[in-house]
Amino acid sequence: MSSDNTEKLARLLHTFDAQRLGEGDVSAGANVLAAMACTIANVHRHGAHIAANDGWSYQVGSSLLAYGPLTSALVAERVVSVLAEYQSNLDSHCNEWELAKEAYFGGLDKRPPDGRFTVKPNIQSLKALHEDMTGEARGNLAQLLAPLPNRGKRALLERPLIYASGAQPKRLQSALKRSHVGQLLVHDVLHNPSQCADLSDCCLPLIDGCLTVGSKQARPVSGHTLLNDPSQVLDEVLRKGSSARHLMLRMPWLVDGYAGPSLPVPTSVTKHPQLDRMEERFRFALANAWITRLDYSTQKPKTLVYDLSPYQARWIAFLQQQEVSFPGISAAARPLLATLLFGLHLMFTSLPKSDEVVYHVDDVEALARILVQRMCNARAVIFHDPLREKRESKLKTMFEKLTTGPISVRDLARKHHRMPMNEARDLLTELVLRGEVNHLGGDLYQSVFTTWQNKVPALTLEA
Repeated sequence: MSSDNTEKLARLLHTFDAQRLGEGDVSAGANVLAAMACTIANVHRHGAHIAANDGWSYQVGSSLLAYGPLTSALVAERVVSVLAEYQSNLDSHCNEWELAKEAYFGGLDKRPPDGRFTVKPNIQSLKALHEDMTGEARGNLAQLLAPLPNRGKRALLERPLIYASGAQPKRLQSALKRSHVGQLLVHDVLHNPSQCADLSDCCLPLIDGCLTVGSKQARPVSGHTLLNDPSQVLDEVLRKGSSARHLMLRMPWLVDGYAGPSLPVPTSVTKHPQLDRMEERFRFALANAWITRLDYSTQKPKTLVYDLSPYQARWIAFLQQQEVSFPGISAAARPLLATLLFGLHLMFTSLPKSDEVVYHVDDVEALARILVQRMCNARAVIFHDPLREKRESKLKTMFEKLTTGPISVRDLARKHHRMPMNEARDLLTELVLRGEVNHLGGDLYQSVFTTWQNKVPALTLEA
């Protein structure tokens, strides 16, 4: 990371008090901050976006995997617990309403129900459905594509789930049917690879937006996942190549501190103004997201205005550079920059603050970059094979000796620290299969190229 990006990152981490969020660990604090920002965006109604000055808009929302014991514990304590609390409170109010309605109807003695417990039908929608769908009546069909008026109470009581946890297949299917406006944030803790496979079967279509629930009247459901992996089950899932890896590779990972690159400890900017009460800011911002989601007095999703287009173009170019070390990262992390900016802004403005406290889009971009770099390095650590790395070194050395002209297997073995002949033949066979070396007949071999072509991405712990 350049010194300029390091300075911007340090400024952001100081502004949002990341070191305290991580209980002294800056890496974990940055992960918690990212989880908070993404969660706020994920709870908002579909269509929440950042509107750029050039007319383009960038949708927000991103699934996440908290990878490692410290990050998982802090995300569970500071993010998941608040989600669970708000959903539990909402469920309690909905249950109380149902009990009150039953008691009310029980005392009516067959009198007409009170308007407080009913939802009036939308006359325009009924008219459009009743009329012939031809000629002038065709214009009324636009009513059927517009949001249904007066649906808030009914939708809330029938489908109150915004957040669901403990996603065993049967429970998750039930939760999807009760998801509020067909949008759900799913949380689970990974314990074993078989559980990951079951989770992947349901959650992958969810985040892809191609899941439907219900038999008679199928409804589309989409959403995001927030997974905690304190035991690093991800390692086994990826190494064994199980089907669950498809889900794990479709979301950014928030990685504990060992993989690198290291994050700057924000000491050089201690004079820079800082936000206070970060956990309270998160609670307020998340509550506002929940209220906005439930409020049907306005049909417009939450919109922020930022000149994001040049930053997003630079972000996509950066992700494409990372494809070599993490295939698919461009899809998994594409919305991350906009989502972080969206959530951080709402936390930034959720409580009063000093006018001197500021942050910049460049700072958010620096945070997004370091998260992706750490994710790529974590993948390299998972797939790191010392034996394979040693073999690659031998293959490269043998290739370089073959660039001087045709050499026999015996001479190659002698020049390679008296390597056993059977090992030399084995390595030469692999080089021929790779297309690096030609077998000239007998025991003679010669390189095809003048430089080594099969470059395996190196494991980098600092970037």
